[in-house]
Amino acid sequence: MGNCKSGDCLAFQHCCFISPEKLTVRVLLLVNGLGLGNSTRCHGVIQRLRDRNARIRIVTSGNGLWYFGNNPDIEKVYQTGSLHYGAGNGSISISRTLASVGTALATLRANASMLDDILEDYRPDVVVTDSDYVFAPMRQRCIPLVALNNADVVRANYQRFGDAPSSVRAQYYCVETPDSIYHRLIPDLVISPTMMPDRHTDSGNIVHVGPIVRKGFIAEQANGASGDRAVIMLSGSHFGTPVEIERNAFGLPVDIVGRDMTSGLAPDSSIRYLGKVTNTLPLLESARAIVVNGGFSAVSEVFCLRKPVPRHAEQWSNAREIEELGVGIMGTEETYIDDLMRLLSGYDKFDEACRQMQAPPDGASAAADIILSLARQNAS
Repeated sequence: MGNCKSGDCLAFQHCCFISPEKLTVRVLLLVNGLGLGNSTRCHGVIQRLRDRNARIRIVTSGNGLWYFGNNPDIEKVYQTGSLHYGAGNGSISISRTLASVGTALATLRANASMLDDILEDYRPDVVVTDSDYVFAPMRQRCIPLVALNNADVVRANYQRFGDAPSSVRAQYYCVETPDSIYHRLIPDLVISPTMMPDRHTDSGNIVHVGPIVRKGFIAEQANGASGDRAVIMLSGSHFGTPVEIERNAFGLPVDIVGRDMTSGLAPDSSIRYLGKVTNTLPLLESARAIVVNGGFSAVSEVFCLRKPVPRHAEQWSNAREIEELGVGIMGTEETYIDDLMRLLSGYDKFDEACRQMQAPPDGASAAADIILSLARQNAS
């Protein structure tokens, strides 16, 4: 009703009797730009929000700026300071991450100040976060805060399977557990995507939905057997596994996504290094099997296309679910080439498991409906 003028009865009547469903909702997303998984997951939700006539602005950094820079669905992209994991020997270091807490807090304070100005200018009806931890400016303005986060699923799987290797325990207790507690306490609502939503119970502020993927990634039928290549798709962050393949022993052309070719490498003509790719759908649709070393978003998109998955080393929880569903195997960073060979040699079994699966529920559409419902409650 902010546009109504005192004494203008006709304008006042028009403002008062607009159905909440017809209001244009303003959504602001805070997207972690460390890798690409947060960006692709948010993009899936953004596509459904735009279908419902929402306005979209984004606050992000790093890979998020690269991914969303020229996206026509987005009204404006703001650059913010980046949060980083500490690194050691090319991988995430828990000790160095904890040692950098002071720097992270300073970045969060600067981001909060910037966000304050954005909220004042844009006045969103709802704010959606994906691995971003600034919340005070929304609290001060009573703007609903929704988080996309599945740390509760990771914790549940860790306890349910009970066979996590020692290599993931530090990350579980130092990263996933605090992350889960934060999301239990701070956001008004947490939308938690999972490949098996029927196995997780909604509780408190947490609502479970199916995998959140971009449009085109939900296949009604498995089509892995029609693929003519192997795709090795790495994390969008600098912690991804290096891939150096010169000789192709797979019997299929190989596309390597997420990494440029190492200097001095001379692969044969059937091996392509493609670097970062915004739209991976055509590549994944043409794949017979896919090696994934990324986050939950990458695994979800492969899973929803119903392609056999050999491994997922960084996210043990996701890999265990893939194994339990019978549509892939879990390997190690040192053995992923052998793992791909093993999957291709037993391909028919994995392909049949993909064919037996029902199409997963559309978590992105469910998330968009939940976000808009909360936004309209706030706007009314």
